Amino acid sequence: MFKELSKFYGEFNNSKILKSWWPGESEYEIMIGSILTQNTNWNNVEKAIPRDIELYDYYHGLIVEHAKRFCKKRPTCEICNLNKLCKKNGL
Repeated sequence: MFKELSKFYGEFNNSKILKSWWPGESEYEIMIGSILTQNTNWNNVEKAIPRDIELYDYYHGLIVEHAKRFCKKRPTCEICNLNKLCKKNGL
C-alpha cells in the first residue's frame, strides 16, 4: 500500500495543486478538522493521525483538490494525471 500511496503522492506533487482549500488558523487545526469530519471516535482519530502531520496535511489537501478538478459527476479522466493509476479505469 505504501508504494501505491507514494505513486499518488508523486503525481499529486507534480501537478502543483495548491493546498489553500481548507479553512483553519494553523496546519494542526486544519489536520484535526479534516480528521474529525470523518471520524467521531477518538480511537479512530488517534489511529488516523500519521507521524508526519505536515505530509498528511499536504497529501490530504491534494487528494481533495484533485477530486474537485477531475472526479466530478462528469469525470475528466482523459486529462487526469492519475488516469493510469485509477481503479475506476480497471487498474
